[in-house]
Amino acid sequence: PDSEAVALLVLIGSGSILGRFGFGYMADHIGARRASVQCASMIMVSFLLMAMEESTDLVHIGALLFGLGYGG
Repeated sequence: PDSEAVALLVLIGSGSILGRFGFGYMADHIGARRASVQCASMIMVSFLLMAMEESTDLVHIGALLFGLGYGG
């Protein structure tokens, strides 16, 4: 349980760092508004994945996607 929480925080934090660079690059090429829509969409998908909670893999993927979207 504690190691699972740590893993989720690491995935969210790592995704956030990657999202800052990735969505910054994307905003330069497709525009800030479209990049913001992509971020919001990614966060919505991450919430759905984490809400399904069918396996820990889906929760981990959801946490990573949340970090990417939140970082952007």
